[in-house]
Amino acid sequence: MDRTDICPKCGNYTSGTPIISSERQLVKKVAKKGSAKIIGLAVGAVIGLFVGGPHASAICAVLGFVISFFFDSVTTEFSNEVENSFYETTQFNFQCPRCGHLWSKVFHFQDDTTTDAVLLSQKAAKVDTIRKQANNHWTKFGILGAIVFGCGYYCATHDRTYMTGEHLWGLISSREVTSDMWIFMMVLLVIFGLFAIQQLRIIFRIQNEADKVANMSVSEFRYSTYRY
Repeated sequence: MDRTDICPKCGNYTSGTPIISSERQLVKKVAKKGSAKIIGLAVGAVIGLFVGGPHASAICAVLGFVISFFFDSVTTEFSNEVENSFYETTQFNFQCPRCGHLWSKVFHFQDDTTTDAVLLSQKAAKVDTIRKQANNHWTKFGILGAIVFGCGYYCATHDRTYMTGEHLWGLISSREVTSDMWIFMMVLLVIFGLFAIQQLRIIFRIQNEADKVANMSVSEFRYSTYRY
């Protein structure tokens, strides 16, 4: 299963690496093993008909399994056909050896006959789905923003320091001390402010991803990983 693609950054031809799940590998393995058994039993049964005898069929069945190893290309081709019938597409990861650019692409085992109109509808639906992912983060950003605003308002409208009174009969003079509450509110402002910035970064990333899909041509979307 080999696929090559042209690097979108420098135009170099690059070989891809297929991403095969463990479930898919198991399907292929079972299909290959099952076809080998069928060939082995068939060969053994045919030989057993000519040899005869009470144990001939069992012996020839064993011989059939040995003979089936010579049909490795046949069983491999059969297992590939079974795999393709279950999985019509395969994702390949590419890394250009010239510039190091990384990208992914979905390849079909059969020609994709989906019309452009359907693909445009699918692309619009995908863009809408991606944009909706930002709604939850907008809610979190709103809550965090309210907390940051409240903490900032408190710090701006309250005195940061206060004067302590004299202690030990005047031996320790009064001095200026930062309010514990003011410090606490400032710490909350910084912590929740960082969380709010993180939510903004996630929102911008989602919006950029949605814009990337929206700006794809029909041919690019047809074989992109966003379609599946």
